[in-house]
Amino acid sequence: MKAVFLKIFGALFLLTLFACGGSGGDITPEVLGIEPAIAQAGDNVTIFGNRFLFGGVPTVTIGGASCTINSTTDNKIAITLPIGVSTGQVLVETDLGTYNSPYNFTVGTLVNVAEVEPNDNIKGLNATNAMGNRSVSGTLSAIGDLDHFRFDSMVHGQPYTLHLSPVVSTTIYVDGNAVTLDGNGDCVVSSMFGTILLRVTGGTGNYTATLTKNP
Repeated sequence: MKAVFLKIFGALFLLTLFACGGSGGDITPEVLGIEPAIAQAGDNVTIFGNRFLFGGVPTVTIGGASCTINSTTDNKIAITLPIGVSTGQVLVETDLGTYNSPYNFTVGTLVNVAEVEPNDNIKGLNATNAMGNRSVSGTLSAIGDLDHFRFDSMVHGQPYTLHLSPVVSTTIYVDGNAVTLDGNGDCVVSSMFGTILLRVTGGTGNYTATLTKNP
């Protein structure tokens, strides 16, 4: 009788735990981004997130195409992009649920994206979109010239090193906040929404801005 009671109690406890989402809240996988956010079939990329092993071995699809999983931890999945992969959302599924990432993946080649004028709206409403790329270039024609770039599909909450070369201005703006570059033209930034808006101003000349995810 005692053994039966313990089994019933254990089952009720598990049901309550799952109904409440466990101590961490949710039990389904969560995707926080992918790096690189632009690649081609055969390339290796890493998906970042949480609870990837909580519900058994996960499966991954991008743009509807199933991806080969090379390794998995609770917060990283290393995959190889399959032949026929297309631009689309990252979907991670476990036995406990599916997470369709809001961060789009782009099939293409990493290139330097040149600014598309005009991109000088003070709020960045006409910002040049890097579309998964991490390197952009522009020209400041005067001290008051404003250049805006939108880096999308970044890994949420993860640090990136931003490098400006040459240093046409020692102060740039990330999501409207002033960021000071060091002597090498570097600073560390992070994305709280999967996207950052970069504003370059206060100098003149040609420049390149590059984002690299920190280890």
